[in-house]
Amino acid sequence: MLTIGLIILAIIICIFWKFIFKGPSTDTNATVAETNVPEEPKEPEESVTSPADENKLVPSLIGKTQDIAESTIVDNGFLLGNITNEYSDNVPKGLIISQSPTVDTSYEKNGKIDLVVSQGQKVAQVVPQISGNEKAKENGNGNGKEKDKKVKNNK
Repeated sequence: MLTIGLIILAIIICIFWKFIFKGPSTDTNATVAETNVPEEPKEPEESVTSPADENKLVPSLIGKTQDIAESTIVDNGFLLGNITNEYSDNVPKGLIISQSPTVDTSYEKNGKIDLVVSQGQKVAQVVPQISGNEKAKENGNGNGKEKDKKVKNNK
């Protein structure tokens, strides 16, 4: 009787062992790695916004057209700030010269980004210069020949 009890106990232990570590599978070739151990349900994480989540890095807008810069600003969660125009000898007309805040600065979402757009090179107005003889003629200070002609014509 003792022998039969031990055999039954060994069978029960094997069944529990197989059920616990291999699941209720009847496949005798299954390995321990293939077992289906149910995972504990995870509690949903609360959505906590930290100050770091409210900031983003400012993208580089320098050298881009005003239209592209504006759409990049909006696409990254920022707002368009002031747009000013300046002359530049180095940056072609219509491209961004500078921005504020600067590139890769951590900046708040919905913060305003200011742009400076190039007007190209400043064109200097050229004033025609009058030679010395022409100035003298205009002022009546010529070499005297004009006065002589006027005097002769009046005689």
